[in-house]
Amino acid sequence: LKPCWLKCRGHSLGTRHLACVLPLQALCPTGTRPSHMVAVRQCLALATALAPLLLGSLAGVAAFSESGGKKCLGRAPFQGFQDNVSELIGAAEGIPGLRASTAELQGEGVLVAKLGSRTYFGTSCVGDSYSRHEYAAIELLGKTLRYTMDLSGAGCGCAVAVHLTSMRYNAKPGNCSGDHFCDAFEVCGAPCTEIDVQEANMHSFISAIHAYSDAWGADNAGISRGFGGAHYTARRDWTSSEYGPDGKCVNTNKPFNVSVSFPTSEEGKLVAVQTTISQYGQPCNLTSRVDKYRVESPVDAGERNGLEEIQAALGAGMTPAISYWESSSLSWLDGTSDQKDGPCKNETLKACPVFVQFTDFVVEDLDAALQLETTNASNSSHSGNASNHSGTTSGDEESRNSSARKHARKHARKHARK
Repeated sequence: LKPCWLKCRGHSLGTRHLACVLPLQALCPTGTRPSHMVAVRQCLALATALAPLLLGSLAGVAAFSESGGKKCLGRAPFQGFQDNVSELIGAAEGIPGLRASTAELQGEGVLVAKLGSRTYFGTSCVGDSYSRHEYAAIELLGKTLRYTMDLSGAGCGCAVAVHLTSMRYNAKPGNCSGDHFCDAFEVCGAPCTEIDVQEANMHSFISAIHAYSDAWGADNAGISRGFGGAHYTARRDWTSSEYGPDGKCVNTNKPFNVSVSFPTSEEGKLVAVQTTISQYGQPCNLTSRVDKYRVESPVDAGERNGLEEIQAALGAGMTPAISYWESSSLSWLDGTSDQKDGPCKNETLKACPVFVQFTDFVVEDLDAALQLETTNASNSSHSGNASNHSGTTSGDEESRNSSARKHARKHARKHARK
């Protein structure tokens, strides 16, 4: 039975094929804005609660709610992290009560993310129960995280995401088999800081950051950059001729590289979040940057500095997680909900591929040139809620560093085992 995804402001309710005939879609308010999270949470809770009841008389209903259990996938190369390897841990449930697919490790550290799966990076994977202490807590201040991805075939209606969240420090097991997954939208019942390195397909690529404080919770709206979305969620920091199938900077028919950097000031404070996507042999890179982030909060909350809250999570260490899902309502990503706006306005929805692939995960010290650029920028004054430096850059630097990185990744693979 092929997974069918129902969306409520971008959150997948991963039911099975028979659930598609149910009128659960009507429970999700159309046009729900990110700040209206009460309605979103009600939609998620109600749809999750009703699905088993409405399907209870159907044969095979157990398959819809069976969670399976903790899944240890093996060790993947991860240059610069502990012994240059990371344990991979599979989520049992995508949302409460609904089973997730399971990713696989193949060949020399190729992570095959299957449609409907979510995968966590860890330091160990022992026993049948999830433990937050097994998740990676990668300290990323002054660092760059990079990887290579192949999402060819994942067109309109497909979403491939790489998140950083504070799972290691989330003491609340949550409602997804108790795996401690947390994010800004409380998909599994637990809130925390969330950095979306990417939510992407072949036509769109969005990066976002969502601050969190114990007193006021998560900033659902956050700050986003990239290319994609429709209407109030639209981002146009580059164009479809630069990113997309046969794009002149990034041709999404082929694998490409993603990096996110967290440069700091001389005092060690986070001054920006910068994302770069590049492709070997292409003449230009695509970059987006956020260096101011004021969180919109109630008056009595005072002024919240989003970068300071993000800095605290980065300093403590964050857990990478990879998700892959599909939906007929991805207006926030590619504009497929009404076909009137967004990169997919003239495209036809097709079945998403069974899997996408990730390789060559690396965490390393920030590039000296980027750190110098950041130091100079931090000495200048800025205004507004969020400043953004986006566009294309030369691909020469990527080419010069390619050989050295390949050597490092080859060394890492030799020390990884499944």
